[in-house]
Amino acid sequence: MNAISKFSRILQLAHSRNGARIILCGSLLLTFLAWHLTNLHVAQRHRERFAFRVSEIQSRISERMLEYEQVLRGGVSLFSATDDVNRTAWANYVKHCRLPRYFPGIQAMGFAVPVPQKQLAAHVAAVRAEGFPDYQVTPQGDREDYTAIVLIEPFDWRNRRAFGYDMYSDATRRKAMDTAASSGFPAISGKITLVQETDEDVQAGVLCYLPVYRNEANLDTPAQRKTALRGWVYAAFRCDDLMRGTINESVADVECRIFDGRVTSEPNLLFNSESNLDGDRPEPPGDLYAQVPVTLSGREWTLQIAAKPKFVSGSESSLSSWVVCGGLTIDMLLFAVISGLGRQRENALAIANRMTKELSESELWTRSILENASEAILSVSEAGTILAANHAAHTVFEWKRSLVNLPIDALLVNARFEDLVEAAKDTTHDGNDLTARCRRLSGTVFPCRISIGRVSVDSKTRFTIIAHDETARMESETQIADINRQLIESSHKAGIAEVATGVLHNVGNVLNSVTTSSGAISKILEQSAVSQLAAASEILRQHAEDLEDFLTNDPRGVHFPGFLEQVSSALIDDQTQLKDENRRLIEQIQHIREIIRVQQEEVIASPVRLPESPVELMNQAVQICESRHAKSGIQIQTEIDDCPTVLSDRHKILQVLTNLIANAQDAVADITGRPRIVTVRTRTMNNERVEFIVEDNGVGMTESVVSKVLNFGFTTKRDGHGFGLHSCAQAAKALGGELHVRSDGINRGSVFSLFLPLGADHASDAGHNSPDLEMPSAKLVAQ
Repeated sequence: MNAISKFSRILQLAHSRNGARIILCGSLLLTFLAWHLTNLHVAQRHRERFAFRVSEIQSRISERMLEYEQVLRGGVSLFSATDDVNRTAWANYVKHCRLPRYFPGIQAMGFAVPVPQKQLAAHVAAVRAEGFPDYQVTPQGDREDYTAIVLIEPFDWRNRRAFGYDMYSDATRRKAMDTAASSGFPAISGKITLVQETDEDVQAGVLCYLPVYRNEANLDTPAQRKTALRGWVYAAFRCDDLMRGTINESVADVECRIFDGRVTSEPNLLFNSESNLDGDRPEPPGDLYAQVPVTLSGREWTLQIAAKPKFVSGSESSLSSWVVCGGLTIDMLLFAVISGLGRQRENALAIANRMTKELSESELWTRSILENASEAILSVSEAGTILAANHAAHTVFEWKRSLVNLPIDALLVNARFEDLVEAAKDTTHDGNDLTARCRRLSGTVFPCRISIGRVSVDSKTRFTIIAHDETARMESETQIADINRQLIESSHKAGIAEVATGVLHNVGNVLNSVTTSSGAISKILEQSAVSQLAAASEILRQHAEDLEDFLTNDPRGVHFPGFLEQVSSALIDDQTQLKDENRRLIEQIQHIREIIRVQQEEVIASPVRLPESPVELMNQAVQICESRHAKSGIQIQTEIDDCPTVLSDRHKILQVLTNLIANAQDAVADITGRPRIVTVRTRTMNNERVEFIVEDNGVGMTESVVSKVLNFGFTTKRDGHGFGLHSCAQAAKALGGELHVRSDGINRGSVFSLFLPLGADHASDAGHNSPDLEMPSAKLVAQ
């Protein structure tokens, strides 16, 4: 009673003005806390997004410079391939690199050679003899060592200014050239001004050098590398153009400055994303600023990155304000609701009376359903006495008198009710699908499936038992088992193993989609709101006696209808997702069934033969296979002659052709050093047969492999089954044709030829008449 009195006083306080003020103060405190946490969350999101942007800019610069380095390595390879790279060859190489489109920022690509002082005059004379009478090594002057740019492309008016320039005369350039020559690795120079620059749009520049050595020279030590040096392939970069093509999209909402070295002073500035910025560091919003290094070919650059004001969107900056406004609104509404609870008491009582009436009607409706149910339903006390039983229960147990007050154990055989209750506790789904043997009034024993549900009211426990007579089901299962056994025996006699191997080849891919849909359904079920609904049911059961007071006065009860709406909405969403995934799962299973049906039809049915165009069939097979290995650069060349129509099964021919083209693509996918080419042809032979040819320049086959490649179960692939080519050979035989294989040996490619008769007179169903797994002819042609 003392606890009840305290609870009553608390309710009275909650319904008073002072209670409403206390709750208002508490809700205001929670609103302030939510505002503070929102600010912290938004700031953390800004820092994480800014850190990602900094990392993105670093990665883009590093990756782009590696791509440019590959272009230079291509130039070095050109010099390594031949000792005489003329101007035309160099111009063609640079032209095909398409620098403005794919490598923006490269002003020029060139080749510079070292010129000893004693050979300077001879060098100038040799270049002038090539058609450049004004050629001169610049800047002029007496120096111990010279270098000269002898090849430079594009050879336009701007780059002509660097033709003959001695880059060794500049200390910054010389340091990078010496580093590259002695190390054998690319080297990037410090900040320079390119010789090509004019008075307009002057940009900072850098040079990237890659040494070229004499072929077969010993390059173990720096001294040996300098002795073997032929020159330098280099690229000249204008930094503004380079960075706009590299990180232009990444600096839309940040400011980026790049410095040569670690000193972030104006003389070392290589790039500034904001042309109107002065030398001071930009002021970022908050702490969104970073200074990070980037190492490129042994040269370290320093990046200064700061967020612009627009980096923080308006919606993010106003989020905390929205939280405050929403919180205050909720606080005021909560205050108004609590203040008006007293006025709502009468309405709550009316609602409770209406709910009581509806509950009574629901009980009557439930009783009507139970009486008309086809399953036996019994209500049993905790002591095992039957308290109520529907009409179906009397019918199932053939009990003429009333079952009420009868011990439930009287209906069980070799089992006790308390044992069934204990078994129900150990099962999921509240005791569903317990099995027992029951007794009818006549003494007949029959199998029964029992479900037990527990209901506790006012510390009293009752059990609801639903019993289903399993006699008919078990008889049906026995009949089905006999039929299945007969079907299995018949299937084995009919060669069902051959069907299974064919189905295995096609079903595997569909099972991946089935697994994905099954995983999605499992995830939806794991995250379902059913557990919350069970919790709500438990709360209602606990407050069954004071439901009215709970819904009107209890803080949890006031929010209970809204909670039920949220749970209902979540369950509807789960139901929609489950329907979608279930639909996809049904489609995938239907696909598997269709594969099995088609494979079975191929074993037992004759092909449908119609006039078909060999040209259309080959083109369609090529279109089906073109997307395979799309990134491997495989070319499919067609040499298709106009052939007469063939009277055959279109689907079987496409099955064979697509399999042959796919195998040819697999054969050339991993070759290197030569183009990957698959050639398909059609031609007529003596006006009697059409030959479909699939040829590749891939790995080829030995004579022993050629003799076995069409055998059932033989494969050369690591993940192959040995069904594909064998099924193609069987299909060709079923169509009255032949499948031939020939190869000139390892790494000399393979040729697969499908021969089909032109007229109906040549069609044959021999492939379906004979169950033997015969191997079609396979030939090896010696080189």
